[in-house]
Amino acid sequence: MLPLPYPSSDLKSAPLKTRLTERFAIKHPILLAPMGVMAGGRLAAAVSQAGGLGLIGGGYGDEAWLDREFAAAGSARVGCGFITWSLATRPHLLDRVLARQPAALMFSFGSPAPFVPIIGRSSRCRMPARLSTSAQM
Repeated sequence: MLPLPYPSSDLKSAPLKTRLTERFAIKHPILLAPMGVMAGGRLAAAVSQAGGLGLIGGGYGDEAWLDREFAAAGSARVGCGFITWSLATRPHLLDRVLARQPAALMFSFGSPAPFVPIIGRSSRCRMPARLSTSAQM
């Protein structure tokens, strides 16, 4: 193993500043991917409490699961992610999640454009985008 060019004790006192850490007000540039039922409230809270940003996996939109996982996150600053085309079939879930004041909302597999006005009117949360093609840039 190669020696570090700086003392390892400096790692705890020297946070990495990036656009991600600045825009999301986090200490470490780490986001928990909001993957379906795998990214629950306890894991999202743990990532956020460690200095990253935990995102609860809203997936296909199971209302009872979302309520339970936001409750499991407690007062931790967490966000939520949705499969966009599925959320379009259950748009009331967005209002339900926005009532929890998420730190961020992530949308995958479709354009979030129909949801942006709703989010803008009711929240100050950030929206990291997952791009599937270069045309979406």
